[in-house]
Amino acid sequence: MGEIDRKMTRLFTALEIPDPVKEELSRLEPKGNNIKVQNQPHITLHFIGKVSDIVASSICSELNNIELNCYTQAISGVGAFYRGKAPHSLWAGVDKCNGLNTLHSAVGSSLSKLGIELDKREYRPHITIARLRSSNEKYVQSYISNHENFKTSFSVKRFCLYSYVFEQGKPVYTKVQEYNLINY
Repeated sequence: MGEIDRKMTRLFTALEIPDPVKEELSRLEPKGNNIKVQNQPHITLHFIGKVSDIVASSICSELNNIELNCYTQAISGVGAFYRGKAPHSLWAGVDKCNGLNTLHSAVGSSLSKLGIELDKREYRPHITIARLRSSNEKYVQSYISNHENFKTSFSVKRFCLYSYVFEQGKPVYTKVQEYNLINY
């Protein structure tokens, strides 16, 4: 096995959040010592995980075959994910529209062709706002009440393949390649 086969890269596909929407999302950032704010917000399409450089190259090529139209993505409301009874992250809601569902399906089909095992759970698109090291239900419910009417949208013109590494316990995402959608 050559050197290139032994190197593994962690990958995922996602929608990049435009700067004006990032600014709007920054208004949702909770404050506190036990909160890690997400500095690189995105909407994950598919988590791929660790792959060799050869497989990563095949993924880059295969995703070029996706030809879909641009669409408008709505973001509305906030919520929390729980581990057991404890909340562990806060998120902004991503509306499951035809454009997103079609893109998610197309990316999944492309990855499946390459033998990438896809997550079997229901697709729950969201934008992670913050991770909670420790929090209480009263704080989370107050946060959700204060931001439940949050709404914004943006035009989805591309999706991206990202790699990630952990630096000082935090994920750092790097854009590997962009895939433009068809403008209408």
